Amino acid sequence: MKFGNCLLYQLKQEWKEYYIHYIDLKLFLKNKVPFGGEEEEYFKNRINEELQLVSNFIVNKYDELKNVIKSCEDKINELPKSENTDYSDINEQLSIATNEILELDTYIRLNGLGFMKILKKHDRLTNYKIKMNYVEELKAYPFDLNFNELIIKLSKLFAITNIDPFKNAKSNNNTGTEHFVRSTSKYWVHQNNITAVKCSILKHLPVNIYNPKATRFDPGITSIYFDNDNFDLYVGRLKLLKGAEAFRIRWYGAVDDSDTVYMERKINQGAEISESSHKERFPLEEKYVNDYLAGKYNFEEKIKYYRENGLKTEEQLQELERFSTEYQNVVIKKGLKPALRTFYNRIAFQFPDHARIRISLDTDLCMIREDNYNKPRSKDNWRREDVKTDFPFKYLPDEDITRFPFGILEIKLQTQYGVKAPQWIEDLINSHLVEQVPKFSKFVHGVSVLNKDRVPLLPYWLPQLDVLQQKEKDMRINKNLSKDKNDKANLNISTEPKKKIEYCEPSPNPIN
Repeated sequence: MKFGNCLLYQLKQEWKEYYIHYIDLKLFLKNKVPFGGEEEEYFKNRINEELQLVSNFIVNKYDELKNVIKSCEDKINELPKSENTDYSDINEQLSIATNEILELDTYIRLNGLGFMKILKKHDRLTNYKIKMNYVEELKAYPFDLNFNELIIKLSKLFAITNIDPFKNAKSNNNTGTEHFVRSTSKYWVHQNNITAVKCSILKHLPVNIYNPKATRFDPGITSIYFDNDNFDLYVGRLKLLKGAEAFRIRWYGAVDDSDTVYMERKINQGAEISESSHKERFPLEEKYVNDYLAGKYNFEEKIKYYRENGLKTEEQLQELERFSTEYQNVVIKKGLKPALRTFYNRIAFQFPDHARIRISLDTDLCMIREDNYNKPRSKDNWRREDVKTDFPFKYLPDEDITRFPFGILEIKLQTQYGVKAPQWIEDLINSHLVEQVPKFSKFVHGVSVLNKDRVPLLPYWLPQLDVLQQKEKDMRINKNLSKDKNDKANLNISTEPKKKIEYCEPSPNPIN
């Protein structure tokens, strides 16, 4: 289906006069032969008018949504705070606002694509080349509008108007013990579906704000992963060997000498356990990291300071001494060095007083080489100093970075034996919005893509990337493919490797 027909098919009828008049512009380009300066001036004026039309609509609609949500908030504040308070009418208004966000998101994507296509067609049919100039100009228009501000507000209000399904389970425990099934499942989310997934979750689970005082609720998360020249840690994590370790240094937002980073170790609990890893970590000031990794710095003085000032319990101090020593010894013994950097923005959803359900969605995921193979990158430092947190890192050469084309959805669920996941989670994971990728690892993916000629093994999901991207493209072009969103048989992507590799492909682990 050509884009003009696709646009007519997908547009919201009530908003049709506010879409780019793509077909009119296309006919003008085809019919105006020869195409001279006068025609060019007319076309550029039309493009500018269309841009202003679409931009004004986006801004006005966004402001309307803000006002609707504010109105709902005011109504909630006026109602009595009681378990018997009826929020049904407000809840319905919030649901309508959520659906409007999805419709506005689709509107923005369709129009943004329409402008790019008509500019490309212009450059192909005429002697004037203007697309590249407009690509820069388009950045001033709200085509990359972030709905996170509205999503946070909606999630807070839904948390008030909805009922926590685990409320009774937390207090009613007659046996005195609780037996839980813990599971973690990972999914890829196409960029076009990011907002839809967020909206599906926020109705049932509030956004978890890491730091209420921060200017952003989803600061960039950066991790430096370590490995040696034999890729021992990579192979262990890829093969899901029990006891396989991952060593990394993580921080949130930007980092400088005065900031704290976290020295972390993850240990695989065994392939038979659903996505299960044990994680430990301790904080360390950035200025001490190099000396610590080289064995020149230990925690004796810090532990003494903590003990004398009563800042930690004796048990905590023993744990800090044990783990900081273990971490340092393994780095030195195994010859671990910086291998890979991952960067992403994370939004997390969780009830504030328990973690029975925790969902995170990572976007803008990039993997960057940190090793010094063939050229100095991190040099003698534990991290590259030429890389900040400025996604999409356009200044890096292609051989140093891979930008992951999907978001990563991770669902951590803790339920009592015999209790199924909430229906809304079942609906989400069985929808066309997500694609399950068991045992996916950011570390493994980045190392494999950036070191294909050096690593001994490759993960099973690499061929799946190309297939899934093509499938998503086909679905956007032919809307009929997504008519039945519950038809998982039509939407599943085969994970069969294109070539035989030494890796036992895991079976999907259903959420209990």
